[in-house]
Amino acid sequence: MRRHGVLRTWVLQAALQPRAARPLPEAPAHAVAGLGTHDMFPFVGFLRGDDIAARMETGQIDQKNARGEMAARAGLVTRLAAVLSDPQRVGDDRRDAEEVRLLRGAVSFLLAGPAALVIVGLDDLLLETKPQNIPGTGPEMGNWRRKHAGSMEIVRRAIAEFLGEASGASSS
Repeated sequence: MRRHGVLRTWVLQAALQPRAARPLPEAPAHAVAGLGTHDMFPFVGFLRGDDIAARMETGQIDQKNARGEMAARAGLVTRLAAVLSDPQRVGDDRRDAEEVRLLRGAVSFLLAGPAALVIVGLDDLLLETKPQNIPGTGPEMGNWRRKHAGSMEIVRRAIAEFLGEASGASSS
């Protein structure tokens, strides 16, 4: 693929290494890097463990395993906060300030890394917590039917805010 100039994909949520000394490895240079995919919960939902709750709701895991996974996720989020949070940043009043700091930190991490291209989904920019699709489920989960929250003006503002931050991150 490299010989033909095709970039590999690198997904932050999938690359996390909860037990490693550094839980978040750097994306490779010859990659398109992103926080997640259309089949994953947006980053804020991931931080909250909404993906674990959905797997329990759909019978993929039982309550005992869900509790264990939620505890492990809470530990991972604490470790990520040490790597990604910028204490100088002011929180965002749209959602929990720590989750927004972690999201911004994750995007800054990707932008500062060697990846050839960084993709940030609109769901992440709008601080959505639910994915467009939950693999292994059908119409009962409303897959591919959810509309984005807010008006076009809110979408434009979220994109403009992100672009302003991204240009600041790339110039530092």
